[in-house]
Amino acid sequence: MEREENMEDEAASASGNTVSNPPSASIEKVPSQQFGNQQRSCIRGWFDLYSWLEYSITKDTTLCFTCRQFLDGGHGFHSTFTVTGYRNWRKAMTAFKTHHVSAAHKFAMEAWAEFRLRKQEGSRLGNMLEKGHAKIVQENREYMRAVVESQR
Repeated sequence: MEREENMEDEAASASGNTVSNPPSASIEKVPSQQFGNQQRSCIRGWFDLYSWLEYSITKDTTLCFTCRQFLDGGHGFHSTFTVTGYRNWRKAMTAFKTHHVSAAHKFAMEAWAEFRLRKQEGSRLGNMLEKGHAKIVQENREYMRAVVESQR
């Protein structure tokens, strides 16, 4: 649990955002790794393609913002994009595409969209309950008024 919190802090500090916003890639240059005779690194353009992607400076890995925030270990949970991070830069686009269409990621994206909507409009469930409660109270008052009137 502590490791997850540290990873969250690292990614949040790298992006400068809170849970309500997707991370932005504000990192100018990331370290590169030697693979054979080639240098590979995280590419800034990936963040434009995948708004859910975030970068951990200390781990030199990419993570999925929405899955880290909105998956709790269920729904086909994958620790690669939520805990450990992904850093096989040569196969990154394939991994990102696969993750993007996964059921777990889609669930997290829906949960994030609902979270933003609730934050913007207030709790929809709370609003519905409040309106429903007000209607029931009004109906009960009218009923009681009719009962009292009939007793007179």
